[in-house]
Formats: sequence, structure tokens, C-alpha cells
Amino acid sequence: MHGKDKVIIFAAGGTGGHVFPAVSLADEMVSRGYRCMFITDNRGIKYLPDKYKLDAYKFYSRTYPRILLYMFLILNIARFFVKFLFCRKKICMVVGFGGYPSVPPTFAAQILGIKTVVHEQNAVIGKANALLCRMANIAIMSFDGVQSRCKNTVYVGNPTRFDDEYKNCCPKTYTNTATVLIIGGSQGAKIFSTVVVKAIAMVAKTKDIFVYHQVLQEDLVAVTDLYDKLKIKHVVKPFFDNIGDLYKESDLVISRSGASSVFEIIGFAKPSILIPLLQSINGDQTYNALYLYNRNAAEIYWEDRMTDKDMADMILKIIQDLDVMTSMSNNLASMRIEDTKKKICDIICKSC
Repeated sequence: MHGKDKVIIFAAGGTGGHVFPAVSLADEMVSRGYRCMFITDNRGIKYLPDKYKLDAYKFYSRTYPRILLYMFLILNIARFFVKFLFCRKKICMVVGFGGYPSVPPTFAAQILGIKTVVHEQNAVIGKANALLCRMANIAIMSFDGVQSRCKNTVYVGNPTRFDDEYKNCCPKTYTNTATVLIIGGSQGAKIFSTVVVKAIAMVAKTKDIFVYHQVLQEDLVAVTDLYDKLKIKHVVKPFFDNIGDLYKESDLVISRSGASSVFEIIGFAKPSILIPLLQSINGDQTYNALYLYNRNAAEIYWEDRMTDKDMADMILKIIQDLDVMTSMSNNLASMRIEDTKKKICDIICKSC
């Protein structure tokens, strides 16, 4: 089969952290002549570009008791087993990105002898990938040192939406005004509109700052009014469609520590304060944050044991010391993996 005759199925959970890397790889594979189809849930559909939504298979996200979840997965494995059996000549590979929607299609493909790849975005392997990697042809890990039971494990990094921009990302010219980018990721929380805002207010008494702040829609007016009242220069929005440009412009990023956010911070080599989502499955956000912290490339704010004053102190520690910012940035740049998207797609093409 030629590339244009081959179908690759990308199966991903419903968070942006699962779907964004899948979309990044799909775009590259389409440019190489492959047809790409998606399987996700009703949460993940919203992260898909329109060009992929028409062919996408959608699960419905519910909170299942464990026994019902197992039954749900078994029934869908059977469904995909039949589905793949009738079109296995066209499907050359299933790539799983974690999350429960990746289990039925990937496992069914493994039973049928269709090649499978699993990609783990986080610094600790998730339950779905831990199960699937046992029979996967290749396990691709984003962070080095993550253990899997796949005999063929490679460490290539995590593709992001800005992979093509990192090479052209010039070093930041630091000025008297520090630019802070505050983003909550796809799992943002009130802490970004409360504790972080209070900390910014404290910092502004000592240091001239400019803030780009992504907030929940319901907090937009309150946060904007507070910045106006304190005369802090700002742009506050529920969504930034030029986030890549804001990364480049910023001196400091305050963010959740989902895999996509962490690898964007690494790619743009931006000092950061990471706020792990403590309820994240397997503690993946904590492991991701510690990966940077242990390499002197980020600070961590623990929301269950720290105050807004602690956050303010962290911000000032970074933006008031050029040596600290430069050291963090250099450490991040040394962790950057070039051409991640191309390398992963080369692996898929070679195996497909």
C-alpha cells in the first residue's frame, strides 16, 4: 500500500493533554499522504480541528463504577474487534495516547495483529498505557526514565502545537517591566483567579509587571476589575488565540503542569511556577512538575499547603533576579528535544 491508501487510527482520552499531541502527529502524517481517524470521547471532540471531526468516533464520558467501566470496555473491545476485522486491510496502525477511550480500539487491534504504538505524555505512565504497552509494538515516552513493560521503548518527547516555532524562538530581552503569562490549561481552576491574582497584587507593589491572564469566563469581570483598580497593566481573556506569541513575550509562566503545558514551557525555555492539579490521575501533574523542579528549571506551588504570600515570594524570586531567570531558561533549553513530531512520525511510517 502507498501512504495514501493507509489508515492510521489515533485513540486518545478526552483532555487537551491527550488530544493535542495526537492532532500534531496526525497533521504531519496527513502531509505524508496517510489518512488519519480519531477515537476520543465527547470531551475530546472539542479539541479536534473541524477536518478531523467528521470521521471521529465519539465515546460518551461518564463516571462509571469500576465494574461497569470494565463491562463498558469489554463491550467496546468486541465492537472494535468486529469493526477492524472488516477493514483491517486498510488500517495499518492504531496509536494510543492514554485515557479510557484508547483502550478498546488499541486492544482490539492488538488481538487482530494490527500494529500498535502507545504514546505516554507524562512523567509517570498512566493506567491505560500501562495495560496496552505490554502488547504494543513500540512504546514512545515523553520523559526519559519512565518505565514501561514494552520491549521496544523509545524516549522522544511530547509533540506540541508549537513544535515548528521553537527553533526560531529568540532569547528574551529582559526589561524593567516583567511580563507574566498565567494559564490554567484545559483543567484550570479558581486558584488562578484567586490566589494567583492576590499574589500578583503583592508583587505589583515592588515590581513593575504586565500580566496576560487566562481566566474562567465566570471570573473575567472580577479579575479585570481588580487589575484595573490596582492599576496593573493587563490583558485578561478566557482564551488566547495567540498563545505562542505570548509565550515568547513572557518572562515568567504560571501554569498547571499537564504534559502539553510542561513541554511548551520547555520548548520556549520559559521560567515557570507550576501548580500541579493534585487530583490528577496517578499524580501525573505532580511528577511532571517535579521533573522540572529537580533540574532547577521551575518552581512548584503546592496549593494544599502554601499561601498567596508564598506565591508572591516565588514570583519575585524569579523576576527580580536576571541570573535566576537565565539559569532556569538555560536548563530548560538543554532539555528541549528537536524535531519531536518528525521523529515520532518517522517511527510510525517505518512500522506502518
